[in-house]
Amino acid sequence: MAAHPETLRIVQTVHDTVRDTVVRVAEPQSLDRWITLGAGLATIFTAGIALWAVRAWRHQLKGTTEYKLAIRVYRAVLRLHNHITAAREPMNHQLPILEHEMTTNTEEFIERERKEYWNWFREVVKSTLALKALRPGAEIHWGDEGTKHIDAMEERARTLRGNYKAYFQAQLHVVRGEVGWSQVVESSRKVLFNTKLLDTNKDQYGDSLDAVVEEARTFLKHKIDLTKLLPRSRPQEEEPPPARSL
Repeated sequence: MAAHPETLRIVQTVHDTVRDTVVRVAEPQSLDRWITLGAGLATIFTAGIALWAVRAWRHQLKGTTEYKLAIRVYRAVLRLHNHITAAREPMNHQLPILEHEMTTNTEEFIERERKEYWNWFREVVKSTLALKALRPGAEIHWGDEGTKHIDAMEERARTLRGNYKAYFQAQLHVVRGEVGWSQVVESSRKVLFNTKLLDTNKDQYGDSLDAVVEEARTFLKHKIDLTKLLPRSRPQEEEPPPARSL
């Protein structure tokens, strides 16, 4: 049974009206959704770029700080090593015998010798304090791996200072007739002075010091990567202080 033409016309009109309404409502909503989605993606992308930039900046800052610290520690280690070497050099401690002195086995001569040694050892103390001041930074960046080299150098300086006190105090006891202190004098002399006249001679303290410096040098060179430094920026081993003229 065929529908009446007028009925078909009405149904078609309603259908077209509903279709147009749905299209008009749906299009703005779809556009808004795409705009919102695009804005969200742009925000996420911008945040990602910012996070990457911050991480890159932090990495560069950490590398620069660690690089400068390694150079400072490296120079401080070499400086302390050179001052210890200079203090232990026997040629730097030769004293003339004064006219009224018949022998060197007097308290007056021992006191002059002690003051002369202290003039050199004072630089060892200063260099030790300068190196020790860098320890907190080394601990932050490298932990025990870095601080152990500073501690080892400080221990070598502390050992030298202990023998400095023992040597001159024992000498005074010997001059006063307490010959039992002679063993202390000889034991401390091997630390206080470099008695290695030939390459075949032994210098236990000096060899131990050189080994500590070499370990620190290897560690710090790896941190610095000296091959990438400009010549004027490259840490150089300081020349030992010249021997004092009499």
